[in-house]
Amino acid sequence: MAWGLIWLLGSPVHAQDAPAEPPGQAPAEAAEKPLQRVLIPHAELRGELVGDGLQGLPAGQAALGFGVSRGRVGAELRPMPGVRSLVVLDVRQNDAASTVPVGETGESVRVDAYAGDWEAHLPFAYVEARGETGPLTHRLTAGVQRTLFGVRDAYDLDDAFYVPHPSAFKDLGRRSGLIPSFDLGVLYSADFQDLGGLDLAVSNGSGWRSVEDNFAKHLTARLRITPVPQLEVRATGLAGWEGATNETVLLAWQASAQLRVGPARLVVEGLGGKRYAPTARTGMLGVAGALGVDLALPPASLERLSPVVSLQRYDPTTGAAAGDAWTLLAVGAPLYWKARNDLPFWTGLAWELAVTEDPERPVNHTAALQVGWRI
Repeated sequence: MAWGLIWLLGSPVHAQDAPAEPPGQAPAEAAEKPLQRVLIPHAELRGELVGDGLQGLPAGQAALGFGVSRGRVGAELRPMPGVRSLVVLDVRQNDAASTVPVGETGESVRVDAYAGDWEAHLPFAYVEARGETGPLTHRLTAGVQRTLFGVRDAYDLDDAFYVPHPSAFKDLGRRSGLIPSFDLGVLYSADFQDLGGLDLAVSNGSGWRSVEDNFAKHLTARLRITPVPQLEVRATGLAGWEGATNETVLLAWQASAQLRVGPARLVVEGLGGKRYAPTARTGMLGVAGALGVDLALPPASLERLSPVVSLQRYDPTTGAAAGDAWTLLAVGAPLYWKARNDLPFWTGLAWELAVTEDPERPVNHTAALQVGWRI
């Protein structure tokens, strides 16, 4: 039944049925005219068995549980060439547990707030138009979409530095909280064949989960250069106004390089910036790197094994002895299976080590066993 549902979701709705072949036309010539897909369904599901605080196992302080980190369903509409619209609903489990003190004894009890265990959002709800002018390909996207910054689009599944873990697969920009995962805005992209491109975006800056009721916005520009097919260099600049009265100004930058050699790929990046508040100025600085390898596997049912190691370090308050800088080391190995209709179906195991400079916060180990698929 499950595979029957996947087959139905993976079968697109076409604009028209296949026309009959004219007399004398070869089947190969007819095959060169594929049907235009008008309505394309999308779905994705990720579930993990997660162990958190594993360093506390001897003392019985570790947590072990199963959760759904991503459950999405949506549809893509292509009414005419060069125009498409995408709407995706994201429903996931929320950590709604809380600790409540009991009387005056100092004891506490952990209570699950079941009414808030699930939450729904629209990470994708946009309209996009594409066009060409000579060697340039233009794209204009308006609505709720992925946030534009650095290598944000190189860390999520297909041919990317993906670690099968609820949070370890995130790039440094999102993991540090410098940018939201999705936001409402307008994006313009121009690609010059295979040499690179330019991206310009205006977004709310507060993410897609909150209502924007002020003039504070984020302005982002990203330059992509591919000097050789194996190397891509990116540079990003961000200027933003934050807060209800636009009193805080954010200036941030990012630079990265991504190298591919055979089945291996490597990415290194650095980011930094400052927040200018009316009474204080705070700097931030981070560096990150990831190495991944795609290993072909002989069994017909397996597609590839892609082990990945990622290292990130970020200091949200440079120059201050606050002890809030952190270092994250993640290792994961997603195993991709061959499925019907080319569905990405994978299982994976990951481990993450989190270290902070705060002596009162211990080193934290988390591990995750993930199962996921999407269309």
